[in-house]
Amino acid sequence: MEFKDRLRQARLNAGMTQMDMAKALEVKNYTTYGQYENGHRMPGFEMIVKFAKALNVSIDWLAGLSDDPQIHSRILPEEKDKKTKE
Repeated sequence: MEFKDRLRQARLNAGMTQMDMAKALEVKNYTTYGQYENGHRMPGFEMIVKFAKALNVSIDWLAGLSDDPQIHSRILPEEKDKKTKE
């Protein structure tokens, strides 16, 4: 599945319209957002982060690097050591 397809799927799963997404992302209008979803425009990293936050999905899933759309927090080994010492 391509980025544009994942973006559309996540938006529909969130119950949002293209207009809702445009407002959430603070883009000029819904046609600008629609270009991302139709594959006519590729977003930069900052916009991808905004998509992920607005849709509550992981960046890895949007990019096609994971099949799991859920966001999983990872604890670095140093952080884990700090928590066990407390």
